[in-house]
Amino acid sequence: AIKKHKFFAGINWNDLLNKRIKAPVTFTEQLK
Repeated sequence: AIKKHKFFAGINWNDLLNKRIKAPVTFTEQLK
């Protein structure tokens, strides 16, 4: 599960989802 990855441990997921809408496709693909 990506949410268990250390890099994402402190992320505000609501904020991330808001930013992901505006993020480049290449970046959002890496989050999958």
